[in-house]
Amino acid sequence: MGTFAGNTLIDELSRRLRDTANIGYPRATILSVLNNVQRSVNARLGLVLDIATVSTINTTLFATADIASDIVRVVEVRDNDRLLTQVPWDHLVYQDPLWLRGTGPQAEVFAPIGRDLLAIIPLPVTPTDLTVTYIKQPTDLADAASPLWDLPDEHKSLVLDLAEAVLLYRGREFANLKVALERVGDALGIENLIQQARRGGDRTHE
Repeated sequence: MGTFAGNTLIDELSRRLRDTANIGYPRATILSVLNNVQRSVNARLGLVLDIATVSTINTTLFATADIASDIVRVVEVRDNDRLLTQVPWDHLVYQDPLWLRGTGPQAEVFAPIGRDLLAIIPLPVTPTDLTVTYIKQPTDLADAASPLWDLPDEHKSLVLDLAEAVLLYRGREFANLKVALERVGDALGIENLIQQARRGGDRTHE
């Protein structure tokens, strides 16, 4: 867990936006953007992980919401110390043309299917408890001293830069937006967005 709270991060963003009175950028708006950005950064970089247990009983398909309510993406499945192989869902048929009903001595392969399903094949003849490691949805921040955010503190600048960029875009401050995006372009590979922001800024002066 990190050491930053929502109110502190909102205060810093307000200073960056030169709106400490929060007239143009209300604190509730900043908080909403901040929470969306921290979710996106965590989903992209996999910063906050958790584990859950799934039992293989009579099915090879599992709803992720039934495994854990805060799953963003499954990254690993283990049978004790044995790591299952991850494949794209459309390659399951190459593992077994009848993969949906296939059985075997132990599970060997897993595949996320969209955001809501997880396939684990083959279905073990003997029901088995498997350990699922997943990217966790971070705790929503509040405009208060708690809760503290879940992300590692070293990612604060990245989150604030992206939140600043989103808020500047909403405020149509394209020149300042370009600067904010350039600070995070290399980290997330969004150079194309920087170019789009530059063109958007140019159009405002035509």
